[in-house]
Amino acid sequence: MDNFKQANDLHGHIFGDYCIREFVERLKKFCREDDIIGRIGGDEFVVFGTISDEEGARRKAARLCQKLDTICEDSGSCWKMSVSVGIALAPQHGRSFAKLYEKADKALYQTKDKGKNGYTVYEEKE
Repeated sequence: MDNFKQANDLHGHIFGDYCIREFVERLKKFCREDDIIGRIGGDEFVVFGTISDEEGARRKAARLCQKLDTICEDSGSCWKMSVSVGIALAPQHGRSFAKLYEKADKALYQTKDKGKNGYTVYEEKE
């Protein structure tokens, strides 16, 4: 989740918790039943899913960013929700959770460096 600290700082932790619940509900509706969704901590989540190729992953990430680019409102408080996504694909980027997470995390930080609210597919730097 992009800039989540703002939701807590501006409106308090109860509102921040509400935003996380809203985020998760939207994410669950977006994902397929056999996708695995996990909360890594704080405002970071991971989704494991089966996608046929890199282009499919790009399309899905673009749709996810669009779906989660919204306003979260409750009891007069509001916060602009958006998401930055890092993508790692098996087997080319790794086969273990640790390797895929490491590569997806690097891609995520590239997305954040580009201004957030988007996605990046991991690319091996030479």
